[in-house]
Amino acid sequence: MGEAYVMNAWWQLFSKAFSEDECKKLIEHGLKHKPVAATVGHGGKSTVDDHLRRSTVRWLDRADMALLPFYERV
Repeated sequence: MGEAYVMNAWWQLFSKAFSEDECKKLIEHGLKHKPVAATVGHGGKSTVDDHLRRSTVRWLDRADMALLPFYERV
């Protein structure tokens, strides 16, 4: 597995943790989920603020058994 860089208490970056094919599978799986407006804020109220962040996200469910092999590696 690639090296992990701790960015803060909630997010991490993993360099080369997955192969190109695995990344494609994760993207395809993510595209099956409904996109939602990304929010800003942490530890309190999270809000949509287009002046700070203009993007959509698709959340992957940690309980999704199809993703278990990926979660086990990180």
